[in-house]
Amino acid sequence: MERDFSSLFSGFFGSAEDYSSFLESWGSYIFQFIIGIVILLPLIYVIYAIRLLLASGYKNKYDFASRYATPTLRLIGILMSIGLAASVNLWAQDAVSKEELWFFIRLAISFPIGGIWVYLSFSFLNFYYPKVLYKRLNKYRYAPRTNPSTGNKMRLLSEDEEDKYLDEGMQAEEDAFSVDYDVWLDEQTNEVIIEKYKGNLIAEECDCGFQTLKLVNQEIVQDPDDASSNVLKKHYLCSYCGEEVERFVQTRRSLEKTEQESLAEQMSQQILSLKLEIFRKDGRADSYEFQNVHQTQDFLKQINPTQAQNPTRKTS
Repeated sequence: MERDFSSLFSGFFGSAEDYSSFLESWGSYIFQFIIGIVILLPLIYVIYAIRLLLASGYKNKYDFASRYATPTLRLIGILMSIGLAASVNLWAQDAVSKEELWFFIRLAISFPIGGIWVYLSFSFLNFYYPKVLYKRLNKYRYAPRTNPSTGNKMRLLSEDEEDKYLDEGMQAEEDAFSVDYDVWLDEQTNEVIIEKYKGNLIAEECDCGFQTLKLVNQEIVQDPDDASSNVLKKHYLCSYCGEEVERFVQTRRSLEKTEQESLAEQMSQQILSLKLEIFRKDGRADSYEFQNVHQTQDFLKQINPTQAQNPTRKTS
């Protein structure tokens, strides 16, 4: 039976001399391909590191790292998986040279091995690396600033102090947790630098120019133009100017997510002093930090009014 199965691939590459010549060329190409990946991997990271180093100012470094750090490592992980899968095709040369069937077995084995590496690298980036990146970004965000025009040291204002330097629209964005502003003050000249960061919640930009358009309700309605599909109707309210907006999203299935389910998609950790950890059913924990208890309570109310009464959380 095994011999009959092997005979299906016998002569696939022609004569024995043709098969031997093919294996030699195949091995040479695979080896050169692996060498190329080995050279490319550190080159990609060096380019990223140089661009990060050349970014002027801590704010630009923060923006660059937050945008490109994870995609760069994801690309490196994919290339490593391809290189690993390719290296499998250099294994067991003696067995492969004797039986054409082993060439296809070895080729088939390379795909799941590469896939396993992709899974492991993406799991690392999704579950462990965010904590590493968060600490690194905070070093850039809270590094001491100097006034570029005078060279004086600047002080980071607290949430209460910074309101004096933020207009009503900026304060509304902070109240909606869509944007967080850091205000650095030169106490000798009273000059300020205002830096803008992403907040803990996602808010759409309103026509007033601020990210204060918050989702208050959504419902599934039938698409009047296509009876086979549904439309997700979203109702927004601007917390700054009070404008009400309705938007429609085409969908083939009802995607009403609860606010608890969309929590992981909408949040990132911000603000020091009070730490909030939310534990999910899958065993993972989301960690958030705030400057005072009132901000934490307001934050929980933005997520779910009932969750603010009795959330499953750990504070420190």
